[in-house]
Parts: sequence; structure tokens; C-alpha cells
Amino acid sequence: PQPVTFALDHVQMLISDVSLLFSFPFSITARINQNDASVFTVNGKISVPKRSLAADISLTNADLSILRDYLNLYKIPVQGGLATIDSKLEIDKFESVKLTGNVHLQGMSVGIASFIDKEAQQQIYLEGAEAKLNFATVWDIPKQLLTFQKIEGTVFSGAYHGEGFIRGIGTDPYVKLV
Repeated sequence: PQPVTFALDHVQMLISDVSLLFSFPFSITARINQNDASVFTVNGKISVPKRSLAADISLTNADLSILRDYLNLYKIPVQGGLATIDSKLEIDKFESVKLTGNVHLQGMSVGIASFIDKEAQQQIYLEGAEAKLNFATVWDIPKQLLTFQKIEGTVFSGAYHGEGFIRGIGTDPYVKLV
């Protein structure tokens, strides 16, 4: 898939007490696409000897329309809405990546015809849709295996619970930040 490009501005990065022997803290904040309400933050610690990283990541009021072309590649017809994400990221020896947290999608414009009938010629959009999900994922990089340990919450006001995996995930990034 083609990478998704985001414009970041007002980027602030703070790295203190840098050490090759001990873990040290860092923080990053930025606005996305010149939107004052859309803020991306990362606060964490890096350990060079352990080759690990632990961080809290949050994204507030991100406009989903910037992902439209990317989501359409996967037949997910989202036209707009806002996303707020709070998560924890753990990278261990660059062999596994764990990501847990919650996502709140609100005011979405979502096409539903393709979910009902894969051959649908015209899309029908549901406006103002909402979803709240808690998730836990692990990406085993050497095995190229992405495991969804937990996905639960509400989608379109209905309860949802899921789990699963995707094999053959490569090491190329799906999201490109500029």
C-alpha cells in the first residue's frame, strides 16, 4: 500500500539525560495538518542497552478524512469524522511491538453498502457514526505475525468483541510521517 502522509507542525521534542548505559526520558508533541485541535503526543523512555522503548501515545481530534485513500485500499469506506487515541507502546529488542489502549471515533461518515453487499455499485453513507474500542496487539517482527489479543467496545451502538491475527506483515511501514 501507498504510505499515508501527515503534515506535522509546532513539533516540540525533548530528550534529557541521554545515556548509553541507563534508560532516559523523551517527549514529542505536534499538531497534525495545521489543526489546533488535533494534537499528537508521545512521552516515554528509551533504553539503549536493552534495545527497548516504552511510551504513552495520544492523538486528539484527528480528522479521519486524511486516511480516506488509505482506508479505501482495504475497502473501508470512511469519509470523515474524528479520532481520539490513548495508547501504550512497548518495543522489546526490536523483535516485538506491543500496543494497547483505546480509540474513540466520533462523527464518522462511513459507507455501509459494501459491508452488506460486496458487489454494491453505489455506497450508502451512515453519518454521525461512533465507535469506542479497547485494544491489545502484539507484532512479532521475526515471525511477521500481528496478533490482536483483544478488541472490544461498541461500534454503531452495538457491543463488539474480537481477536485474531494477520500473517505475513513485513517490516515496511504503513504510515509515513513528514
